[in-house]
Amino acid sequence: MRALVWHGTQDIRRDTVSDPQIEHERDAIIKITACAICGSDPHLCDHVMPGRKSGDIMGHERMSEVVETGRGVGGALKEGDRIVVAIRGASRGATRDFVIAKGFRSSDALNRFKA
Repeated sequence: MRALVWHGTQDIRRDTVSDPQIEHERDAIIKITACAICGSDPHLCDHVMPGRKSGDIMGHERMSEVVETGRGVGGALKEGDRIVVAIRGASRGATRDFVIAKGFRSSDALNRFKA
């Protein structure tokens, strides 16, 4: 799949990246349906932000649809759920088609919405 990848100041490219895989039993794979530009995103063009390294996929504000869940997710999510994920609940990478949402539990409060 393709994604916007940060390679350094003034160096953001649309690269081919690997598809996400379930790594832990409480992970979910979510399909990105919309991505917003955060106020911090433009700063990456001119500055290095703490924790950012070359090869990081940009984007963390997204609307998503659940496509696969790990065994330990339980009733927290199911395939087809449409969700909004807080930055702390998912890896960066909202500019790609699919991303891993890490560590969901059935007790987690998620922002689900209906069409």
